[in-house]
Amino acid sequence: MSGNGAISQHTLFSVGLLDLSQEPRLDRGYCVEAAGLAILAVVDKLVILLNEKSFSSQFDAFQRVVVDLYSLALSEKPFLDLRVTTAGDLEYDIAADHPDVEVILSPPLNCTLQETEEETEKVLTINEKRRTRHLPSVVIKALPSPNHSRKFSEEAGPSTPVPFPCFEHVCLGGTFDRLHSGHKALVTTAAFICSSVLHIGISDSPLLTRKKHKEVLESLAVRAARLVSFVRAIKPSLTIKMIALQEPLGPTATERDLPCLVVSEETSSGAEYINKKREENGIPPMHVVIIPEVSSGNSKDGPKLSSSSLRHAEWLALGHTCEENCR
Repeated sequence: MSGNGAISQHTLFSVGLLDLSQEPRLDRGYCVEAAGLAILAVVDKLVILLNEKSFSSQFDAFQRVVVDLYSLALSEKPFLDLRVTTAGDLEYDIAADHPDVEVILSPPLNCTLQETEEETEKVLTINEKRRTRHLPSVVIKALPSPNHSRKFSEEAGPSTPVPFPCFEHVCLGGTFDRLHSGHKALVTTAAFICSSVLHIGISDSPLLTRKKHKEVLESLAVRAARLVSFVRAIKPSLTIKMIALQEPLGPTATERDLPCLVVSEETSSGAEYINKKREENGIPPMHVVIIPEVSSGNSKDGPKLSSSSLRHAEWLALGHTCEENCR
């Protein structure tokens, strides 16, 4: 495909890049609306570039947008590989280096479809780099203006601005079976606030005995490989330290030089327990960042995505009955 212009409703691309990093200020509605239009234009993978400066350096606003975007993808295209990253890390390297990117999707500025000279210059520069790498050219396509406002959940009342935290070492943990939107929101936030080493604990065999449909659970090697690939795609500058967890706490309760822990709302009680153990061990508590739940729908009442539900679907697809292993 070549040439620029508005994307018709029938124009689909396999892999696209939505660049929101050049906007001086972004609000949640604008991000969700632009992402919704971009999701309709791609089939397999969408990378969204953000910029912390666009959120007036308010971490809480950025965090809510990340969850909104992954929730939107789950609702609109559950199997779309969405990756939210920041321009500060990648700039346009993904456009120049990614062999599969076909299109750079340009959001409708003030509901217009006019392409600027700057966009034209940008795509020429990107394609020159791609030619030196023997990669096919990409095009810039302006997204259509929205037909109606997309609704999404809003908390009651204004939030208190929270500055962007930054830690040299950041921890997170889980089973990470069938890496999905909920996992990605967790990992994206952890990677964004980490400046050096991302410590990821992955549940190993001793912690999996009570998992539903554990027979179809992905191997530790597969789960770790998916995580490493995802982190390298959104923040390649990080060192990734993978830890096979034989017990729930891993090193978080005993290692002093682990200042930050990122958890989901569902596992926030585990963070409290970890800090209690650290206090007992005479080491400072970890700063805890809690990620809101990613759900399909316009409210927290929407269906929750989980690895167990995905395993259950595969279990049934293999011809088993629910009664065989539903506990």
